[in-house]
Amino acid sequence: MSAEKKQIVILAGIHYLYVKIINNKKGPLKKGLSNLIS
Repeated sequence: MSAEKKQIVILAGIHYLYVKIINNKKGPLKKGLSNLIS
């Protein structure tokens, strides 16, 4: 996989997660995401 394509996939994944959080502002989801990041 080329670096360019990999970057697109990563950005798409981040965008997908961001949209999910915006559309579903629930405590457990945010808490789970925080635990995942840290």
